[in-house]
Formats: sequence, C-alpha cells, structure tokens
Amino acid sequence: LPFITALGKKKEAKAFSQAPILIGGCARSGTTLLISILSAHKEIFACPRELGLFSKLKLDSEGIARPSRMDRLYTCLLSHQIPKEANRWLEKSPNNVQRIQEIDTHFKGYFKFIHIVRDGRDVVLSVHPTAKDRYWVSPERWVKDVSAGLAFAEHPNVYLLKYEELVMDSDNQI
Repeated sequence: LPFITALGKKKEAKAFSQAPILIGGCARSGTTLLISILSAHKEIFACPRELGLFSKLKLDSEGIARPSRMDRLYTCLLSHQIPKEANRWLEKSPNNVQRIQEIDTHFKGYFKFIHIVRDGRDVVLSVHPTAKDRYWVSPERWVKDVSAGLAFAEHPNVYLLKYEELVMDSDNQI
C-alpha cells in the first residue's frame, strides 16, 4: 500500500489541477445518474465504481479521523488511463454524505461536494432488486442522510442538488 499510495499521489498531482468532486446522498437518490452525467464531461475523470474512500476512518496521532482507504483512489488512478483533458477526479459513494466534515478536513477545504437529495417518498418506495418483498431504504435512513448533508448547506464547497430538478431541468442544473 505505501508503494501504491506514493505512485498514486504522484499521478494525481501530475494529472489534476482542480479540486476533486465527491458525490453523496441517501441510496436511491440519483448518485449513479449524477456520476453518469458528469463523467461525460471531458474535464472530469470519474472513478468507475464506488470506492468508499471515507467509509473507514482511523485516528491519527493528533486524534483526527482520517480515511484509511485512500489507496483505493490511487489504485483506480494507476489502473486507468486519465484523459489529457481531465483536470479533476470525481468519486461517488452515497455514504460520503455522512463524512462531509472528514472530507473537508482531509482535503483542507480543497474539494467540491454535491449532495443530491430526492423526494423521500420515492426513495423509500424503491424496491430492493434481489429481495422484491422489502424496500431498499428505510425512512429513518433517508432522514439521517439528508440531515447529515443539510448540516453543511452553508459550506461554500457543498452544493445541494435536488434530483427532481436535475431530471426536469437538467441543462440548467448541470
């Protein structure tokens, strides 16, 4: 991992001149649709799968929670060809919405975050694909995830995007 991290950081520094973009929101809220749309932009390299960079944290020597899986990003950067036009990378994991503070701390304010919110009625009615008799997201989870993102609504690097506005007015929202 130290070797991958060192090489990955070097490639990241060489390839990208703009702040990374992270997407988060409750599951079934449109994070996959959003990354699909943004990945078509020539200046964005979108990680092709969820990396969960901030899903596991560890305390550093100063007691600050740091992501322990940044190696996943560096592995992704090393294993894919980055288009010359790309000047920032993009990663989406719905759970990122629960880690905005840690993302801010890790990137020292040099990041962009898109919090996508979908009407909770539609989210909780999304049926689980492998268990048709149950729903994917509970109402409690929707409230928890949306509340976590809204706590950063005034943060200058956090953008709130409503799924319904994205679908109905995609040109202006993008």
